[in-house]
Amino acid sequence: MKAEAEFCDSIFGMPLPRGLIESIQDLSWMALAGSPRLRETFGQAPVQPRFYSTAGIVATTKWWREDLDDETMECYFGTSEEFSAPEYMSRMKTVIIGSIGPDLLFALDYRDSFADPRVVFLGEEGAWRTVSNSFSDLLLMLGPERPDGGERLEARPPSGGS
Repeated sequence: MKAEAEFCDSIFGMPLPRGLIESIQDLSWMALAGSPRLRETFGQAPVQPRFYSTAGIVATTKWWREDLDDETMECYFGTSEEFSAPEYMSRMKTVIIGSIGPDLLFALDYRDSFADPRVVFLGEEGAWRTVSNSFSDLLLMLGPERPDGGERLEARPPSGGS
């Protein structure tokens, strides 16, 4: 698995955040599926959470981009349009990185920035919503206390309400 992640720095032309690549390589990303902060971060209780390996990210994003018909895509609040309303996700500007339960996906949203994508979540209430302004903020929200014993670092609150 380690070699697999070393050679994948983008998915379907979208660059993965350096922190995601590094945390997949050291396996800390997959371990975050056990974080006690999942409910707080995503706003609902996790049920069999999965933080995907590189192979899982590629497979799930391929399913999202290529395998869903338009009717099924609509059920996931997705669209084939490159630009969409905030509560909908463009299948062409999204990389799915995990789930906190069946059909409870979270993803990198590249609509506003290829350099620093937001993290969005499709919860039981339906529409996609922002859970963090960046991948590094997501790590801060889910991760352990600071290694030096100091206070937990705080992430910026999501902006825009989307």
